[in-house]
Amino acid sequence: MSGRVSKPAQFTPPRPSLVEVFEAKDARPAGPSPPETAAEFRTLLDNLPGAVFRRVRRGDGTLVYTYVSQPIRDVFGIAPELLLQDGKLLLERIHPDDRQRFSDAIERSARQLSTLEEQLRFTAPDGETRWLRTVSRPLELANGDIQWDGILLDITERKALETRLAHHDLLTGLPNRAFFVDWLSHLLAQAKIFRTAAAIMAIELRSLKDIRDSSGRGAGDGAIHATAQRLRSVIQDGNILTHCGGGEFLVGVMALRGEADFTGLVREILRRFEPQLELDGKEFALKISMGISVFPDDGVSAGALIDNAGAALNDAKYTLALPYQFYNAEMTERTALRLVVEAELRHAIERQELVLFYQPVVATQTLEITGVEALIRWHHPERGLIPPGQFIPIAEATGLISPLGDFALRQACTQARQWQRDGAPVIPMSVNLSVWQLLQEDIADRILAIVEETGFPPEELKLEITESAILHDVEATTRAMLRLHDAGIRFSVDDFGIEHSALSLLSRLPIETIKIDYSFVSQMTKDTAHAALVQAIVSMTHAMGKVSVAEGVETHRQTTYLQAYQCDGLQGFLFSRPVPAEEFLSLLKHRTFAAAPDPAILQ
Repeated sequence: MSGRVSKPAQFTPPRPSLVEVFEAKDARPAGPSPPETAAEFRTLLDNLPGAVFRRVRRGDGTLVYTYVSQPIRDVFGIAPELLLQDGKLLLERIHPDDRQRFSDAIERSARQLSTLEEQLRFTAPDGETRWLRTVSRPLELANGDIQWDGILLDITERKALETRLAHHDLLTGLPNRAFFVDWLSHLLAQAKIFRTAAAIMAIELRSLKDIRDSSGRGAGDGAIHATAQRLRSVIQDGNILTHCGGGEFLVGVMALRGEADFTGLVREILRRFEPQLELDGKEFALKISMGISVFPDDGVSAGALIDNAGAALNDAKYTLALPYQFYNAEMTERTALRLVVEAELRHAIERQELVLFYQPVVATQTLEITGVEALIRWHHPERGLIPPGQFIPIAEATGLISPLGDFALRQACTQARQWQRDGAPVIPMSVNLSVWQLLQEDIADRILAIVEETGFPPEELKLEITESAILHDVEATTRAMLRLHDAGIRFSVDDFGIEHSALSLLSRLPIETIKIDYSFVSQMTKDTAHAALVQAIVSMTHAMGKVSVAEGVETHRQTTYLQAYQCDGLQGFLFSRPVPAEEFLSLLKHRTFAAAPDPAILQ
């Protein structure tokens, strides 16, 4: 045992709480005055932005307030001395729908000795419904009573801000979809009473992905904000514009008096999106698609009208013929079918159900095979061969066109190499390239990688694009084509003449071949105007130093006309339908068609 004597610990009395300091004065009117510091604490508490209280639950379950600061008068309109006399006054000011929840929370806090924290509505002195937040901590006293020290805060303004933020988008400042549905439901009820028409427009910034991919998410946000501003400048008071997230917007147009009201709005929206957007020294095209549903013809509920406008939007995105589409009943069925086809198409790529067929291109004068076009088909296990027109648009709209296009190019190049190993002569291989593939930033790199991987000579590869692909984004198209042309790859323009003319670009782009569309060739021998048009296209092609190929040749008479016009090449069922690789090898070994083709070829 040590000889050191320890000093006795000095006794320190417990420090009273803030409420206890002045409890004697406020809770017990008859008694000694509190210490001088109590007045300072009281001044502090009375100037807080909320009311401080002490609440006690007695053994018999009654609630009493033993201290309440002065701000209770400002918040609830209750004098502190009255609340000290009757604790039920506070409960009576709480909204009837929230009273039971508050009582349950008190019981739970008393039982578990857990912090009580609630947000409740109450009736202010002026009759207005406001919001309060109460936080208090329980303490079990020696006599078994439960005591809470806590605070009451008026949070009405904060709740209003939360409500606004919950119904508005921070990026654009526009209402969100939830607000739009509520607004539309209310306005449609009025439209039914007054029998007025209304329209819903689903709008999507179609070029958003390209902007983000090329310049980052910041540029994408800038494009969304600019889209909101352009739409806002057109939408008049009484109507509503909503941002649903990403590049998607909803517009509600009420009290339409006639078709002219709405068609004028559509035209004005399209006009506002003609100028390009400049961000950080770069220019971006803001390309939109619109789907439109009309009340009451296309639905009488907010949900139905929004869904049908969305179906029309999908139709506009798939067709690309117009930037907008009106809803019709067939769209719902088509949309459902597209979803099924999309799901099956994903599996088709995984299960290798896609196959290539091949169709020859022959020299007009000698009928010798001078090229081949690879055409993709879907060998569905239940529906058999599905033509590209039924699944290529879906692949483009869903992003599946990338793996599908890579498959077609790789398979075509691999097959051409195999034909060479089997002793067939080398001929140019044509593969179709869609507008959506051309717009991808890495398309040139991917094509060149596949050519190198398969060992196919790039100068023997010919990529077929349509006029619409060229015109869709001239800058991106030109950039990709020049890069590939420098590597030796050649280009054809397919279906020439059926789209808006790209004549001004033909001399500037590395295009070797112009393919005359079937719609002209099929009428050429029946109509002199079509005949003159085909002849003019051939002459123009030659004048620019390019090659002309007629598509859809099905009769000897058509061949005779095209030989007279000096067309360079022919392609069509007269010579061969698209056939599997093994059958095409047989055609390739014979190389030249007779003037009267073997009927077996046409089977």
